[in-house]
Amino acid sequence: MKETRVTAKSECSQPARRSFIRKSGVALSGALAMAVAGSAKAATPANADDELAMRLAKLEDANAVREVYRAYESAINQGRYEDALNLFGANSEVAFDGGIFSGKDKGVRRLYMDNFRQGLTGKKVEMSESPADMTTENIEAATDRKSAKAAFPYSMRVGTPMDATLQLVQMARLHGGGILHRRENGHCEVSFVKEEAGWKISRIEYRPAQSNEAARFTKTYPENAIGPDKLA
Repeated sequence: MKETRVTAKSECSQPARRSFIRKSGVALSGALAMAVAGSAKAATPANADDELAMRLAKLEDANAVREVYRAYESAINQGRYEDALNLFGANSEVAFDGGIFSGKDKGVRRLYMDNFRQGLTGKKVEMSESPADMTTENIEAATDRKSAKAAFPYSMRVGTPMDATLQLVQMARLHGGGILHRRENGHCEVSFVKEEAGWKISRIEYRPAQSNEAARFTKTYPENAIGPDKLA
């Protein structure tokens, strides 16, 4: 009888033990699941939201500078050179035909108002050729949201005023002549800076697909009244 009671007690304790193990296993599994979830959460970059916000900000800046360039392109295409000039920052410069024109109200103004306006430079024309290495539009905004760089393809009519010191040229100017015209394809590299008034052009460099040595500047200002501040 004594063995029977012991056996019965042992048999009764097995389900209880298994129940306890199952409950303990469930609790342990839950704890492990929470730990894994917590670990996965910790592995997620804490600055994911910041990275997304930065990408959106850079996209916004890229669209903004593209609009500035489109306004510039439209202005010179329509002969509104003063409007084009107003899109430049105070300390801007332009590299064109082998010369560097510095300062919005000095060299850059001389280029656009005395050179481009005389020769009606900047009017869009259909591309006469499409070189394999022709740069496509590309914009990269800085993470500090204060500057950006871009490259835009262009095809335009360029007019280079002839040396006005020659008497024949002076006579031609009286009749709207004295301008050497050519079609130019290439890309312009543009730098932008964000000022209080918004995005402004800080530098433009025209890079023609085919260099025209005959059209390059050889004299600087003031020796050449419409020449650059320095030769490139």
